[in-house]
Amino acid sequence: MKIVRKLFHFLCIFVLLIIFSCQDDTFIETQQEEILQTKPTIKSSTLFKKDLENNVKLNAKMNSLSTFKNQQIGKNVYNDTYNFTIETNVAKFVEDLENDTHSYTFAVHRMNNSVSTVENVVFSYDTESDTYEASLVTYLFSASQKEEYLQNGYITTAYDIHYEAVAIDSADILQKNSLPCTVTYQEFHIPNGSSNSHLYSTNGHIQNQCEHENDDDNPCDTYTVIDIYCPDGGSSSTGNATDDNTSSTTNANTSSTGGGNNTTTNSGDSGGDATDNIITSIITREENVKQSILECINGLAQFNTVDMTTIDPEILNLNNLTLTNWITINNYLQDNGCNENSQEQIITQLIDVYDDYQVINELEGKALCVYNKLKSSSVGFKNSIKKFDGDFPVAHLKLIEEDLGSTRGTTRPPINGYSPDYVITVVMNNNSTSQGINYRPNLLVAKTLVHEILHAEMFRKLMSLINQGNFDLITEEELEELLENGDFPGIYDYYRRYKNWQHAQMATHYRKSLARILQEFDTGISVPDNQEPQQLYLDLSWEGLRYDNIPAWVNLPLSEKNRIDTVISNYITNNTNETCTQ
Repeated sequence: MKIVRKLFHFLCIFVLLIIFSCQDDTFIETQQEEILQTKPTIKSSTLFKKDLENNVKLNAKMNSLSTFKNQQIGKNVYNDTYNFTIETNVAKFVEDLENDTHSYTFAVHRMNNSVSTVENVVFSYDTESDTYEASLVTYLFSASQKEEYLQNGYITTAYDIHYEAVAIDSADILQKNSLPCTVTYQEFHIPNGSSNSHLYSTNGHIQNQCEHENDDDNPCDTYTVIDIYCPDGGSSSTGNATDDNTSSTTNANTSSTGGGNNTTTNSGDSGGDATDNIITSIITREENVKQSILECINGLAQFNTVDMTTIDPEILNLNNLTLTNWITINNYLQDNGCNENSQEQIITQLIDVYDDYQVINELEGKALCVYNKLKSSSVGFKNSIKKFDGDFPVAHLKLIEEDLGSTRGTTRPPINGYSPDYVITVVMNNNSTSQGINYRPNLLVAKTLVHEILHAEMFRKLMSLINQGNFDLITEEELEELLENGDFPGIYDYYRRYKNWQHAQMATHYRKSLARILQEFDTGISVPDNQEPQQLYLDLSWEGLRYDNIPAWVNLPLSEKNRIDTVISNYITNNTNETCTQ
């Protein structure tokens, strides 16, 4: 029988002494660190096809497992005996430097598999035989646990693991023993920037939750050590880790080398107890596919030594796409050899979805319909929205509806609680008057939305100068000085000369852009920058800019002003109470 695991007993005694609490006492904290900072020689990383294809032994073992022979790394491996497919383009690599061993973990999928269950095939290197042994490790997550793992990278509640040794050939299958083995697993976390790993849970039961009081600031890599204990005559072929196993005598008769593989005692001809150690790092299909997409887009392609098409990995993490969506994207990239054209198309699509995430959009009904049509019809509008996405972190844009009385729309900068810090809020009027969304024509609802977002863009530029989340402590003199020394001479000029400077600048410099967006919204046809918008849309763009303190309006002949007033009035009369359909 194996000796009592000292680490486990030490932890039990220690936990009883401190009654599961995180103490402030320096002596106790020091003891806790000594216990928790175990297995400091473990390294976990993600590898791709180019990193794996030169491993001859791994290729050979993978080929032996494949139903279709002579396959190479990077081609998914199907095995009809187990009815699963191993996705071999991405692997989690866990290396135990102390015991000179390592493992490769691949995602697995099969038809009609549980959505929440995660299956991995682990190829563990055995130093004695100088080869790899394959294992199927199944994480029996609930739906909420699967979601928690995808968001945080670890689980905070108990779950079960199923282990099965994977037979490479028929001889291995015949040698399998039907006696069940007992599986115990421990999850270790390596905080970002640390060389030490910490025991987090045993069989899903949290041992050290204190390490994760600041999850957002201290992300972790994780790895799992699975102990497979087989009684006399057992073969370590299958086993489950459950709550019952935690309290069984099995734990008192096994020992772990902390990551080594095939640690066996009394395993001669007469049989005997045996403990295998599998060290692995979980990889979900979602992770696998996203990593493959990132490698395709951000990695250097064979046809080019300079990567001009890249994407921020955070965009993939924040996009709320389904697994099917991610697989479709990855298949498209792979089918096109990850060429630059396919990369650019996918980057554009992902950023478009990401923009929707970054804009805090609380519009409903007609206003939401108009917003969506603007995004789909006008590149100019889409680009104006991008100024508030993750690539421009100065401020975010919030779109809401309120009863604004006789005002069609308004823009609230973050000042005196008018809008949250780092958020510029655009408000659309949703009352039942002639200024409300439902009464006004779709085209003029679009005009108001674009008009207010132009205001928001001007406030965003000012926020980039003050370098803080609100304008509360900024005086007019300080702001003018920042503008004078800043990168926006146009804003500085209008701010200095006009009381209603935003409308004055908009009427002179942005009205044609606004008209171009309106024409694209109304016709569905793109209007090039070097092409003048049609007169109707130029006239409608004046709505909200016809003030006596706006130079561009004041300088128009009276006859032109009257004509524009008539065009706007007639358009509203002829198109009231329009419904919006996408």
